This record gives sequence, structure tokens and C-alpha cells, in this order.
Amino acid sequence: MAVPSPGNFSSFNGRGSATSSDLDSTGLPDEDSAGTSAGYALALLQVLYSYSGWENANYVLTEVRDAPRTLRKAAPIAVATVTILYLLANIAYFAAMTKFELGQSDVTVAATFFENVWGKSAFVTRGVPVFIALSSLGNVFAQSFAMPRVKQELAKEGILPISRFWASDWPFNAPTGAIFLHWIITSTFILGSQTEDVYVFVTNTFIYSGNWIKFFLGIGLLYLNFTPSERWAEQRTNFRSSPLLTLFWIISLLYVLAAPFVPNKLLQTIPFYVVPALGTSLLAIGTGYWLVWAKVLPAFGFRIEHEIVQMPDGSERVKYKRVKPRKKRRQRQRRSVW
Repeated sequence: MAVPSPGNFSSFNGRGSATSSDLDSTGLPDEDSAGTSAGYALALLQVLYSYSGWENANYVLTEVRDAPRTLRKAAPIAVATVTILYLLANIAYFAAMTKFELGQSDVTVAATFFENVWGKSAFVTRGVPVFIALSSLGNVFAQSFAMPRVKQELAKEGILPISRFWASDWPFNAPTGAIFLHWIITSTFILGSQTEDVYVFVTNTFIYSGNWIKFFLGIGLLYLNFTPSERWAEQRTNFRSSPLLTLFWIISLLYVLAAPFVPNKLLQTIPFYVVPALGTSLLAIGTGYWLVWAKVLPAFGFRIEHEIVQMPDGSERVKYKRVKPRKKRRQRQRRSVW
């Protein structure tokens, strides 16, 4: 087994250092290279996507025994394990592949790595794709288990249109309607983006839109920390958030949200603005939808009423009703005769 030595860990004057071809005439990084603000932001989105699987545990805590105790132990162990494994994987890639190969491989980087290490063999051509497929299948199973439950809970809160259907557990005592909704959204993304950049496009859009929610959650945490009148920690939880860490989190997310709007050519077939524009519009559409039925209609006299409806499986869902304003009957004024 002869492993190539690309020199990625050599000194700055060695083979692993940047060359003048990476710079333009002004000595700045070329617009097409990844060494731009947008390149770093999109790279961070991919890193966040790598760790986003841990969020699924928070979505299904009702399935976990003694969730608070389990989460306190499992969170640091899981994140630390994944961090170590990812660092070792990156070291292995850089040790066996050149920078050009890393840049050109995209999502097939694992196949190129094994080909460099073991050569073109039956294991590399047949075995490695099987392992890659199994890894993707595991991700599909995890997402299919967690995401429909999130959608089902949103439906039970009466937020989604035709919430009764999406909240249903019929006929297999599983979130059937929510799984169908998850399938519709996933299929739309896949069929609507048949390009070479489909993987990066879908994952970046998923993480980018979610970062908007995390950004506003960070602002909410700062507000609660500096507004003693809310007394949220005393009433709801013993959780404490550090204002400095929360502020750092907000600034980091702001960079990740703003930098992708800087012109770049990191995606080959999709314009640079599509990912941030689509991720932002998803939040805007959801906000607009909520404003219409929760604020605009009541402003025109409609009254929003809700009731708790018992579902066949014993769970409850919220049903909202818009009550039209009653027309005031004109009372006839009786004239008194003297």
C-alpha cells in the first residue's frame, strides 16, 4: 500500500502552501476560490450541517426515558466523539489527497481518498459506494424519524393549513400525515434542483434557513437575560445562558447569514444568491402567513378563538376558529311624546 504524499502538512514554502495562481493581480484571493467571505460562510454551513444530527435528539425527547438526565450526559459525549472523528477524518484526507483533488471531489471525496490509499480495486469500486450509501441511508432514517414529529407537533398547535390531516396518526399509529408532508417537501427540493450542485444546494438551504431561527432565539435569550421583569428562569427552567457566549453565537450567525450574499462562483450551476435568498424567503413566507391569520384578520374585526380537540389516539390538538364580527343592530330610537 503506497500512500501519496501531497505535502499538505509541509511548511508555508512547501507543496502544501498557497501558490500565486490562487491570487489575482492585486494579491487578493481570486473570486472563484474558496478563500472569500462567502466561501468561509458556506464552509461553516457544511460544518453546521455535520453537527445538525444532534438536533434530532431534542425533537424526540418524548421517546427518551428521563430526558433531562440523559441529555446532560449524552450531549457532551456525542458532540466530543463526533468532533474527534471529524478531525481525524480531515487529517486523513489531507494526508492522502492533494488540494486539487480535495477541491474537485466535492461529495465523492471519500471515494477518491480510498482510491489513493488502496488503489483501484474491487473494494474501492464496489465496497466504498455501499458504505457511502449506508451512511446516507442512516441520515434518511434519522431525518424521517425526527422531522415528521416536528411537523406533527406544529400541526397539533393548529399552525399549519389543514392541521387535522397533518396531525393524524391514522392508520398505523404513526405520524402518517406528517411523513407525507415531509415527503412532499423533500421531493420538491430534489426534483426542483437536478444539477451538479444539488447536494450542496439542499444542505446549505436547510441549514441556512434554520440559522435564522437560531439567530432570533439568541436575541430572545439576550432579551430574557437583561429583562428581569420576565422572570423566565424562575418560572420555567433552571437553565442559564451566558450573555457573552450568546452574543458570540449571534455575531457568528449574523456572519453566516450575511456573507453568502457576497457575489461568488462557488456553485457551478446555481447563482450565488439562490441559497441565501431562498432560505430568507422561507422565513419571510412563514412570518407573513402567521401575520395574516394572527394579526391582520383580527385587525379587520375577526376574532380568533381556539379550542382543544381530542384526537382518536388520545393526544390533543388546537383548533382555531375565525369568528366574524357581528353586525350591530340599529336600535330604533323611540321618540317620547309629551
